[in-house]
Amino acid sequence: TTAAKSLAKSSGATEPITKERTGKPTENSGLTTPDYPKPSPSIHQNLPLSKKLSKKQRKELEKRHTRNQLVETLFNEFYIAQYDTRWPSLLDALRNPHRYCAMTNKYACQESIESYLPSDAQQVTFLDIPCYVSNDKFTPPTVDRAGITMVYHLDASSVLATKALDVQPDDNILDMCAGPGGKTLSILQRLSHSGYLTSNEPSVSRRVRLQRVINNYIPPSVRHRVSVISNASTYPPLFDKVIADVPCSNERHLLRNEIEFVRWNDRHSKKLLPTQYTILWDSIKMVKIGGIVVYSTCSINKCENDGVIEKFLDKSRMDIEIVKREYEVGESTDYGWIVLPDRSAGWGPLYFCVLKRMK
Repeated sequence: TTAAKSLAKSSGATEPITKERTGKPTENSGLTTPDYPKPSPSIHQNLPLSKKLSKKQRKELEKRHTRNQLVETLFNEFYIAQYDTRWPSLLDALRNPHRYCAMTNKYACQESIESYLPSDAQQVTFLDIPCYVSNDKFTPPTVDRAGITMVYHLDASSVLATKALDVQPDDNILDMCAGPGGKTLSILQRLSHSGYLTSNEPSVSRRVRLQRVINNYIPPSVRHRVSVISNASTYPPLFDKVIADVPCSNERHLLRNEIEFVRWNDRHSKKLLPTQYTILWDSIKMVKIGGIVVYSTCSINKCENDGVIEKFLDKSRMDIEIVKREYEVGESTDYGWIVLPDRSAGWGPLYFCVLKRMK
């Protein structure tokens, strides 16, 4: 394609960091022919550099290099079809280091938290719970005198999704795909002693990480307000709110992991769609009439976002209302809201849609 022939090189950072970036987000460049990602140097790392390559090694190198270029071409053509001339700036933003904020823990000593935060820390204004950014690199989270971890590092857009849940202090809430625990912890910051949270995580390894987060951040006297389970789909409709952050393509991670990236093809998301649809359907069934479900992904693929919502609305006989509102960062979609890093100061990607069960 014409788009595939006019690629520019990108910086291609490989390590996620917690240092904040300043300045205006990248705007649409207006280019009609976007760039592909630069092939990763790690393609060559497993081949010996101290001696001449054998024919077999050279053939393997050429094969891997060709495969990588093919995947890059197909990947870019796939997303050019969705984002057109915006794709160069979005691709560049996705390949930049991930941006993080420090979400403070209300159960930790506030004086200790103030000592932990850098002197230039500023509160993220578009969030409803205390989260901070800094030009200095955040140090790893530490504990207060009682052994409670004080802050949790995550993308501010993830906290925005829990803000869309409109948590009330005494709500009974289900976190449908809770591991590794950032959204669970975010929800707990908003609940009172009369509220309750059920954190569901089918994956054993992610469930272990989730339980560790709860143990590290929540005092023993409060842990009875949250339960960790592995199969919420059997529950009756007893929840006021449900958030379903479903498994997705996670392109920002994909672009930074060569092993996973070379396995990508345009059928990958199609394999995820049945799981995403099922989780959304189960979430709607488990929320009370009048309750709210927030469906979310960290994908930029429109098929996994508005596409899943549209399919649900077409096929479901349930009376569902889409709740639309504006947020301080991000942009509107047909059914929901999406935060994309090229126009949101590096935050995201994060898509969410708010659905209300009417009857």
